[in-house]
Amino acid sequence: MAGFILSPHDSNTIYHGLQYLFKSTDCGENWERISPDLSHNNPEELGDVKYQTIFTISESPLKKGLIYVGTDCGRAHVTKDDGKNWNVLGANLPSVYVHDIIIYPCDNIIVIATHGRGMWAMDANPINGGIIK
Repeated sequence: MAGFILSPHDSNTIYHGLQYLFKSTDCGENWERISPDLSHNNPEELGDVKYQTIFTISESPLKKGLIYVGTDCGRAHVTKDDGKNWNVLGANLPSVYVHDIIIYPCDNIIVIATHGRGMWAMDANPINGGIIK
């Protein structure tokens, strides 16, 4: 099943991932696509789960519109502006399922959990401006 979450900032806002991230601000009545295709979109670069779908979505509880996503083909992205612009996270991730993305608040570290390849960690300060500390 593709990932979905409720926004921690507004209970009427839902995010749902396919190969694009979609957003509804009216409890799912209407949807807007807020990302380009965030998967590889290339049959030659399929990960270990062959769907190329956004599986994990996380919105910062401290900053509305700071959203992290991970796909089942090994890609992770972040937007700081509610989907207007997207950047790749962890460009050296293996092409395996991204199960979860969280921010470890004690050290402001982004932790990316992957399928069969363990955990990846990176400094979140350049991305979230140190809002956790």
